[in-house]
Amino acid sequence: MKHRKFGFYTLLVLSWLFLACGAPAALPTATSAAPASTLAVPTTEPINNPAAPAPPIIVGVEYILLDQAPRVARQAAALAPIGFGGAKHYAEHVEWGVMQPAPDAAINFSRLDNFVSTFQAHGFAELVITLKSHSSWASVDARPLLGKNASPKAEYRAAYASWISQVVERYDGDGHDDMAGLQFPVRYYEIGSEFSSYEPEPVADYLTMLGAAYQAAHAAYPDV
Repeated sequence: MKHRKFGFYTLLVLSWLFLACGAPAALPTATSAAPASTLAVPTTEPINNPAAPAPPIIVGVEYILLDQAPRVARQAAALAPIGFGGAKHYAEHVEWGVMQPAPDAAINFSRLDNFVSTFQAHGFAELVITLKSHSSWASVDARPLLGKNASPKAEYRAAYASWISQVVERYDGDGHDDMAGLQFPVRYYEIGSEFSSYEPEPVADYLTMLGAAYQAAHAAYPDV
């Protein structure tokens, strides 16, 4: 009788524990589904930290000839219906020696101004300005096109940096010394052009010039 009572009470206690704590989780078998907490659940909620979107691709056209204002207008009018977002000019028409023909001469912005204003008026929001250092008075080798080193002589590096700075400042859209009527800031500049032919100077000289241009441009417009 005592054994029966002990067995009865033991069964009663185990039953109480079962009801209070719940049944033990079944051990997974080879064919059992994974516990619900480990299953990936699809969600339509936005991701908290999405990857940065890829920058837009700008499609443009080159080379816009700048030597005659009517020609610039014709080119802009002909290209605008295609829907290009950008444009790049013919570099030799506004290289340093053309814009500033002597050390003490004022910088002539007329061709660049006409390019920027005309093409922006036709909907070209992203322009590329190419700044070539070729100069009859400042370049190490001043021969036009055929010169082997168009980087500025050491004594004219400050003048070169000043030219870069003034060009970038004129088209940065900050309201200070900007071109009249500027619609969009110009954010893209090319230092030199066609390295296989017109920029064959020693690497060290080009890097010195590029460093000076970078510093001058970013001092004028940090977002360039």
